[in-house]
Amino acid sequence: MKISKTLLAVTTCLLLIADSAQAYLGGFESGDGYHTGSPLGSNLGARDVTRYNAGEYGLNNGGPGGGPALIPVDTGLWRVIAGGRLLNQPSDYYVIQHPAPVGHSSPNVLGMTTGNSTPYVGVDTEYQYDFDSRDFDGNVPSSLSNSVVDAEFYWCPSNTGVGGFSSTLTDPGATIQIQDSAGTNFFEIGSYGAAESIAYRLLGGTWISAGFNSSGDFDRINLTFDLLNDTVSFSFFQTIGATNNVVLTNAALGTNMDYLGHLALTMKAENSKNYLDDVDFRVNQANVPEPTSAVLLLAGLVGALALRRRSC
Repeated sequence: MKISKTLLAVTTCLLLIADSAQAYLGGFESGDGYHTGSPLGSNLGARDVTRYNAGEYGLNNGGPGGGPALIPVDTGLWRVIAGGRLLNQPSDYYVIQHPAPVGHSSPNVLGMTTGNSTPYVGVDTEYQYDFDSRDFDGNVPSSLSNSVVDAEFYWCPSNTGVGGFSSTLTDPGATIQIQDSAGTNFFEIGSYGAAESIAYRLLGGTWISAGFNSSGDFDRINLTFDLLNDTVSFSFFQTIGATNNVVLTNAALGTNMDYLGHLALTMKAENSKNYLDDVDFRVNQANVPEPTSAVLLLAGLVGALALRRRSC
């Protein structure tokens, strides 16, 4: 009887350790959990990622399968912080899986866009996404606080908005932000000016020009977050021209980064687009317990308890 109770307790622990992978970014295809078909609801806005279970279905990277379904707004892994869906417009200012053929390596992308029409002057857009174990190959984000995490994604912003709008270095038109669990920005990359110049900043500090421009295509961004030593590295590959620019190497943040909690996208009111594709995170397992270690430890405990019982 004691053994049965012990096995039940250990089994419960194993189920808790085997965290179910739910959310995912990936390439924003249907297998990644992003709706690629017609609107789910009564208007185009129903495709907005905050209105359905975006990233929570599909089989890619250990996903659970299933399909898209409408949910109460902002109850999934995506939420709107400002603008966007809150403006209640049928087609403008939404973050959606943008249909073919604009993707980087596959047909679809995640598109934050105004459609370059009917600008809402003074109303910027910001959306936030919660990282999950599916993004980190089965590792729960909070378990990575002493790890090295590599990030790679492809980005295509545009600052050529309506009315001749042109953003500035101190106020970029489109940004991507990597945040900790509390929503503090570790690292931000932005695009500004008619030439779509690239800038970055750490911990919400001063924007710094990277000294080059977007190539006008999907350019590759590589980041390395050393969460043990609180440093970040950053390089930017210009697709047109095939030029790799190393911008930061183990730059100290001067604060405890804890772990990667969120990704955020922002866009100025008069900007035209902020496209993201092929997001990939890789964890340096040297600083992360193997997912099976705890399971093996508990399995050994079960065996030891069983032997102890038989020896009585």
